[in-house]
Amino acid sequence: MEDRSEVAYLETTIRGITLDAPSDLAMLSGVLRELRARALPEDMSLDVMRKALEKWT
Repeated sequence: MEDRSEVAYLETTIRGITLDAPSDLAMLSGVLRELRARALPEDMSLDVMRKALEKWT
């Protein structure tokens, strides 16, 4: 944003949610950081998806 403030937009199955409270943004940032830390590297993710595709088709 022009004033350098932060917002986040989350999409759910029912509606979108816009967050701008610093505490909400801090919590979301922590959750996203944790997800990134647990994620497989791209090549390993592709291998997992290929194996699942082979299993289920």
